[in-house]
Amino acid sequence: ATVLQRQLAAAEDEDILKKLDPAENEVVRLTPEEHRAFVDAVRPVTDKYREKFGASFFALLD
Repeated sequence: ATVLQRQLAAAEDEDILKKLDPAENEVVRLTPEEHRAFVDAVRPVTDKYREKFGASFFALLD
């Protein structure tokens, strides 16, 4: 179910992006390296909430 949901969400995201006016919106797409840097930067926050909500919740985000 999670894989299907991610596929549906990705398709919906693409549809929405096509409708955005580039004069009024800027879409930033991270490279894999930028994404990794972001994940590393927010790790202290995610670790804090991983303790609060449990690892199974965060496994859904990976």
